[in-house]
Amino acid sequence: MKKTLVLAAVACAALVASCTTKNGSISMGDKSQLDSLSYAFGTELGFSLTRVMGDIPFDIDEMMKGMKDGAMEKSRMTPEEAREMVGNYFRTERMQRAEEIAKKQALIPDSLRSEADEADRSAMFTDERERRDISYGFGVDLGDNMLKSGYPIQLYWFDTAVRDVLAEQAQMDQLGARRYLIHYMQVVVPEQNRKECEEWLQSIEKQPGVQKTESGLLYRIDEPGDESVKAGDLRDVVEVHYTGWNHKGQAFDSSRFEFKPEEVKEMMKQMDPKGYAKDEPAKFALNRVIAGWGEGLMLVGKGGKITLWIPSDLAYGPRGIMGNTYIRGNEALKFEVELLDVQPFVEEEETVEE
Repeated sequence: MKKTLVLAAVACAALVASCTTKNGSISMGDKSQLDSLSYAFGTELGFSLTRVMGDIPFDIDEMMKGMKDGAMEKSRMTPEEAREMVGNYFRTERMQRAEEIAKKQALIPDSLRSEADEADRSAMFTDERERRDISYGFGVDLGDNMLKSGYPIQLYWFDTAVRDVLAEQAQMDQLGARRYLIHYMQVVVPEQNRKECEEWLQSIEKQPGVQKTESGLLYRIDEPGDESVKAGDLRDVVEVHYTGWNHKGQAFDSSRFEFKPEEVKEMMKQMDPKGYAKDEPAKFALNRVIAGWGEGLMLVGKGGKITLWIPSDLAYGPRGIMGNTYIRGNEALKFEVELLDVQPFVEEEETVEE
């Protein structure tokens, strides 16, 4: 299952203390003090379970156990195994079984419909074991995504919120939870990120071999390449191999298979089972990418290698980007780039009719 399948169920943005993970973002928490952030994320998931996936009679205890095991890296299945199992269910079994139930319901008189509804919902799983396995796997994928998100989530309050919504006694309504999360993602996180990235870039600037341009771009020429063949115009087209990391060292995009996110690798494997594990260089005009790339790729020759540390204002700014690639607001980025080829821009000559 794609990471976005679960993330979309939890928030309109990408996810969010006695025992912590190795990155310190996840804790068990307790009932002594409400953690509003964790509760808001749990509220979002709770409403998604009732309104988007209300046809599926999940085992909530197994789901929450899987969520905690996945977040604490103690699950009985790997995140990849969980995504594959749950992804298969959502792509095929769920739709097929829902269609079978709909056909059955069409034959039942309205007066008897309410008695049949619960039996119909149970038919979404072949047996109790499959119900528990899918519920647990869904939770493992959810917990793994929480862990990777880096947000400070307390599992106790996330769990509590989900159960409160299902019991119709939530302390937040869906709109309130969503507003809280939007404020957190668009205001709180970018400000935290700005401070962290400023400190990070200051430390990078002191490293041997690192240079700084007037715009604030930091770079290091690892191999100069053929300096007689360099990009000199933002309309030039370059062919490159590259990998990008955020300031915490998490790879978010790459032309090399080794560094692609796990969910992207999984998708590539499904689309091309035999030839999926290959490196594919990227090709683009320099005026089609972030400013830090355009400036940086003019500093190295064909065949050369360069490392770029790009401040947020030369990257994706205070809003960041969403989607398959998620970059937080005010995020500074690191790229290692190998310049394979340069195709200079050629101005087309206007033809004059006689």
